[in-house]
Amino acid sequence: MAQPSTYPRSPSRRNPSARWYLLVVALAVIGITIGAVLAWRAVAAFPSVVAEARANQQLEVSLDDEGLAIFADSGSARLDCSATDAQGASVPLERLTASETITVGSRTWHVVLRSPEPTPPGTYTVLCASEDTSTVYGVGPRASVFGFVGLVLGAVAALGVGIFGGFLLWLVIFLLRRRTPPGQVAAPGYPPA
Repeated sequence: MAQPSTYPRSPSRRNPSARWYLLVVALAVIGITIGAVLAWRAVAAFPSVVAEARANQQLEVSLDDEGLAIFADSGSARLDCSATDAQGASVPLERLTASETITVGSRTWHVVLRSPEPTPPGTYTVLCASEDTSTVYGVGPRASVFGFVGLVLGAVAALGVGIFGGFLLWLVIFLLRRRTPPGQVAAPGYPPA
């Protein structure tokens, strides 16, 4: 008489349920969402020049973002700049210790000065004096190339964890669900092909 071919599961070790796949979906969604938010913030954080003028010409600029940065079209430009807000109060400016450049269109800008603390959005009057009157200076919000790069790397890492980490977790769960519990002989044709 043939024995029925039942293969009970071991009570001490159970394979993960299909609900574990929800963890994979959650990890992927969270990673992709965080990556998208960081990428969006990186685009907004990229340094930009809002207005420009020749050296020794006064410039009035309206900024929608916090802070103030002054750029020059030459890395060797010697600019003596001052900025005031709409009420005529002086805005403190400090020189950068590291070199930062951005390229907008065909022009390369060098960050010369930046407000040490974020100043509120508003209208500012800037005057940059130089012996070289061919120098062009620009004004934009206080943004950092390094901050932009950090946000881009954070976005890539979050997307990697969400997609690659989600795939690895899915693979582990998939393989654990297909295994035969220890001490049991697999039924003919198990695991299914």
